[in-house]
Amino acid sequence: MSSNRIVGDFVQIPPVEYEAAFVDFETRLLFGRQPKLYLWFSLITPGYIGIKLPRYYNVLSLSGKPRRGGRFKAGRKGNFVREYGRLFNVLPDLKSDWSERLTNVICKVRVKTCDRSFNQKAIAECAQYSHIAEILEVYDGQLASEALPPLPNPFPAPVPTPTRHQERTG
Repeated sequence: MSSNRIVGDFVQIPPVEYEAAFVDFETRLLFGRQPKLYLWFSLITPGYIGIKLPRYYNVLSLSGKPRRGGRFKAGRKGNFVREYGRLFNVLPDLKSDWSERLTNVICKVRVKTCDRSFNQKAIAECAQYSHIAEILEVYDGQLASEALPPLPNPFPAPVPTPTRHQERTG
């Protein structure tokens, strides 16, 4: 029996915009040396509900071992700080719970399919995967689709018919 196996949860979905909810974050070392921050989101767009995708960021360094909820240092000009600042109009305070702002909002995200390796070689279609390329905007606790005015009901409301008692007294 072979011990070879493919590891990982790679999902491939169409590269368009979706609504997503922040789930968690973790720190990792890519290739054993490049510190990374992974923000995990769960899609809430109908047809894709529950699919979890990461948003990757380069960070300056990790404080401690790479782990779920790990601490890190981010550069002021880095993508994480700039994107967070654009979304919330405030810089993230990495010493406190910066992720709490993300837990109370719904995000509109742009998804990209990864079709190139780290050295820009093409990845076979069967091995390609999707990830969040950018967080476009945030909504205060409601879906964008819920923020729109409601559509008219396609079924007319029933008209009450008088009962025999109402006809006699009426």
